[in-house]
Amino acid sequence: MLVVTADADRKLTSRYVLYEISRGYLQYLIRAYNKSLQCESFADLLDYTRKLFASHWRGSIEESMANFIRRGSLVDPESSTPQDEQMLDYYRSFLRRVIRQGWKKLEEQVGEIVNDVGCRSDVQAPIHDDGGYQQELKSNLCGKYSNCGLKPYVEKRVVSFSKVREVIERMNETDGETRRRIEGIRGLCKNPRGDFDAGHCYSTSDAIILHEVPGDTAAVTSNARHFVPIASIIGVPLRTY
Repeated sequence: MLVVTADADRKLTSRYVLYEISRGYLQYLIRAYNKSLQCESFADLLDYTRKLFASHWRGSIEESMANFIRRGSLVDPESSTPQDEQMLDYYRSFLRRVIRQGWKKLEEQVGEIVNDVGCRSDVQAPIHDDGGYQQELKSNLCGKYSNCGLKPYVEKRVVSFSKVREVIERMNETDGETRRRIEGIRGLCKNPRGDFDAGHCYSTSDAIILHEVPGDTAAVTSNARHFVPIASIIGVPLRTY
């Protein structure tokens, strides 16, 4: 998610957002690419994707496949290579470009990176080798009070975070993401100086991101469903697309 000033002449994001992208959507693409190296055809990879238990993994990989297919010209009809194998090869190339260029754009499209949360700043670009793409995230350190500034950040804003939890709880939303967000905020507001469940950081991301938006800017997101209610609760200007 980007943050922009009223005239859009200043674009910024946060370390937390960059880490969210790295451990989320970017990891889904890396997983799809690495799995493609073990498949013999595009159909094999599609079958693997359909069997994924986690819907967020499945949905993100399927979205990348849809974007790939919309590009057209997926096969060379004159080639002796079976078309399904051609599609797999082209999809691998597509993923390599998206992973490489996507990370580069993360670094280039913003002029400023804030870090009020105190999120990790040591995330490196994905590395490609013979075994596929690798990106060291050190997620085993997430949830450690000594390694993360999230608990102190929430403690200073516990009234605001608690208000978000109370309001969305009264909305009686039944989707799993909202339920996890409610429990995540509740968990982060407890025991302010102790370690915490790293899952609470993940599930509370929308609220954390919006709290970190500077006062003279507006948040920009495509996730209107979950961002709009929270932005209205804490009074953050929001642009959706």
